Amino acid sequence: KRPASWAECAGMHEADAPLAPNPAVHTACGLQLRDPQLAGVVRRTVCLAAVAAAVSVAEFAWCASRERGLGGPESAVGPRSVGLVVSLLLPVCAYVGARTNKRNVLTFFCAFSAIRLLFLVLTLIECNATLSWLHHCVRQCDPRMQPAPKDCPTETDWEWACKNLDAGQRSPQQCYDYLGDNLDELDQAVVVALAVGGTLAVPLLLSLWWGVRMYSVLKRGGSISMVPLGSQ
Repeated sequence: KRPASWAECAGMHEADAPLAPNPAVHTACGLQLRDPQLAGVVRRTVCLAAVAAAVSVAEFAWCASRERGLGGPESAVGPRSVGLVVSLLLPVCAYVGARTNKRNVLTFFCAFSAIRLLFLVLTLIECNATLSWLHHCVRQCDPRMQPAPKDCPTETDWEWACKNLDAGQRSPQQCYDYLGDNLDELDQAVVVALAVGGTLAVPLLLSLWWGVRMYSVLKRGGSISMVPLGSQ
């Protein structure tokens, strides 16, 4: 059948042509979103949480390779493992919360991001304070000094310090000598810990900031994503 007019012919070609992508739909991490700014927020939140998880894995591997640190393995491995698991869950929660528009999932993401960041800051402060205390002990707390200054470790404190520094059972004097011989190595370990912790804190803080924005959208009754790509 011949078309009645050129207009009809043009209409047939337009119907046969593939549909152009909708310019009003934006893609972020495999999700379809209407708001381009919100798409950027989702992309940054998920990617930064993934970066924080990768840094956490590197931090855990480095600490495990040393076997013992300032806190000893018995006290440090457990909290580090919990921090690692939480860090690995955060990008998953950010993605699932955005994909399913579930406010409770983003609540988990924001809450645990804040807790992870808080414990990270407290750990860095504790490391710095512990190192300062060890420097003070080496400078002013030689056990041969009698009487010992009031702010110096007792015999029990020296035993505890040597045990947690992987020095074994030693007398206070032996522990003091061991600490003096290894203080430079402890300095380097704390510097690395501070550098890694600072590197981890930045993506955690930024992903938390943008995660709160995603949560606010759902709290106002809005939605983040449309139909996930590939589900139709």
